[in-house]
Amino acid sequence: MKFTSELFSKTILFLFPLLVQTWAKVDVYDDPNDVLLDEQNLRTREIDHRSLQTQNWPLVNEGTLGVAVVKVEARTDDNRGSLTVNIFSEQLYSDVNGFFETDEFNAAAQFDSCSYGKLTIESDNDERIVHEVTLPKTLGNYKTNNQVQWSNLQNAIDQQLTETTNVTVNPNVTNIIVVTPFDVQLQYQQGSPIEVLSRKYLFLDENSWSLFNIVHGLGRQMGLSLSGDEKDPTSGDSTGYMGQELNPELPDIWFTTSTYRRCFNAAKSWQLGWYEDKSLVINLTEKSYKFKLSPVTEHGHRLTNAYTVVKINIPSSPYDYYMMYNRQESFNDGTADNINAVTTVRADKRFKESSLQLKPLIMYPTLWYHDYLDIMDFDSSGRWMRIKLQKVRGSRGVQPGFMSVEIKVKTTPPPPPLP
Repeated sequence: MKFTSELFSKTILFLFPLLVQTWAKVDVYDDPNDVLLDEQNLRTREIDHRSLQTQNWPLVNEGTLGVAVVKVEARTDDNRGSLTVNIFSEQLYSDVNGFFETDEFNAAAQFDSCSYGKLTIESDNDERIVHEVTLPKTLGNYKTNNQVQWSNLQNAIDQQLTETTNVTVNPNVTNIIVVTPFDVQLQYQQGSPIEVLSRKYLFLDENSWSLFNIVHGLGRQMGLSLSGDEKDPTSGDSTGYMGQELNPELPDIWFTTSTYRRCFNAAKSWQLGWYEDKSLVINLTEKSYKFKLSPVTEHGHRLTNAYTVVKINIPSSPYDYYMMYNRQESFNDGTADNINAVTTVRADKRFKESSLQLKPLIMYPTLWYHDYLDIMDFDSSGRWMRIKLQKVRGSRGVQPGFMSVEIKVKTTPPPPPLP
């Protein structure tokens, strides 16, 4: 797992604004009949009894997730050796819970920071133990033609956990992260989402073990769907945890220095309800609106008329729009798209979304911003709206900073497209 030093993080944060592409305008024509791809139809391989549909799982957005980590050993098919997970148990435990209370680069710290204490992770034990089990049969009993036999695998792990640990009978355990020495994430390629088919068991292997995938997997088990963008409506969003881990448009140096610490995009943040005390609903009944967006890392500010997440409510449309200021700092310093920019996310009423990206004209975060996004015929009435960024105050180390936003609703003919 690649967690970075503070020095490298600060270096890339200084250099990256120089690489930001300047966008002047984006026209988005919103088709109310457009239906985003349902992630549940993407799976083509056999998934047995674990094929639960995440959109039907009740949302978990507060309280405590009791997490147990299980390390699996398997015997080779010739029965002459064994396959073991080549990650130290201390590392597995630390990546989920943190080994010390001050540790910042772990899943527990991310949930605590992003939710401001509303949703926390607790280990199933106080001894920093990662449970270890050995599958009773050889590897071939759990994989056929490189396909995981989920029923056999999960039943064997259930049996071993029941016989050797108190995990399965511990009422405080809500999620069990199982780490195997063989590939269980067959469709996973670095940067793409992992498969999460069970509300309780999250299966990872050495290749897919990372801070991003731990939080992403737990997020899916909490009831969150995948997050897309305009290029990949299924899972292309890389601003938060519910899309892709990597952004192919970023330079390679980013991936060697990123912490992968981030939170959730605007639609997911509204759905989770963690920022209700600084949220705003706009119903577009007026011709113009002005407000300020403050980054999630500064949610504790005392500014007036400054919000962490804003919803543009459109009852007559299948979609609503959500806005956040995606500032790259603190526990959001690993966001991989729309860096230090306002994100505008379109989501249907079930929070299946694609992101409409509004990138400001910036080189450094202390400059004035002037950029806008036009959304045409957003409610099939001929009206269109312009979301315009006006300015930003504050810079890294100077808090709080915010982005001023103006929304205008228009009925006059839209401007001609750029040449």
